[in-house]
Amino acid sequence: MKKMLKYFITFLFFTFLAFAQKDINTQKLLNELNNGNIDYVKKELNTLLKKYPNDPGLLYIKARITENANEAIKIYNEIYIKYPKSEWADDAIYRVYQYYSITDNTKLAEEKLKLLKTKYPKSQLLEEFKDNTNKKNYYVQLGAFSSQERAQKFMEDLKESGFNLILKPKSIENKTLYTVLSNKFTKLTEAEKFQKNIESKFNIASIIITDQNWQQKNFK
Repeated sequence: MKKMLKYFITFLFFTFLAFAQKDINTQKLLNELNNGNIDYVKKELNTLLKKYPNDPGLLYIKARITENANEAIKIYNEIYIKYPKSEWADDAIYRVYQYYSITDNTKLAEEKLKLLKTKYPKSQLLEEFKDNTNKKNYYVQLGAFSSQERAQKFMEDLKESGFNLILKPKSIENKTLYTVLSNKFTKLTEAEKFQKNIESKFNIASIIITDQNWQQKNFK
């Protein structure tokens, strides 16, 4: 009897999940959001959150439409802390990293990037900057600043230690960032060697990009 009850409870649990998944179409809401239909998204989101207040996908969308940056950061942090195995966890960390980069909070940006690389090394948000047979040149991105002056100072400080670097504008979320990059490498292994060397020397976080990554790729 207990065994049958256990199977029945398991059946109910997975049945509930199946209906919940049909009810929640997170990607559709994101598509609507990316198309500028924010009023529609807000209305649908409010209804869904009443049913599924702890769904990480819905929380992610909630953070996306939250106008107060500090409140949005809290929601993103909640997603990867409470739901680390969710498909939205790495996206949440990346959003926080992106925000700190845009606001020139370099230290916190580096912390979030390190967290992303440590916790989710196979995340597509990192893979998109790595090897691709159609791309020949690789760069190590060492920092991103909203102020060109701060980017220039950061670059000059590293140059004093003998590293040859370049400054390149980059568009993220319709905002311009000034990125500090290494010179180009034709082999990924060379870029990785440079990355390891400069990260250990200055205790900073970096990512490897290609010459087709000047425009930040879209993510969820």
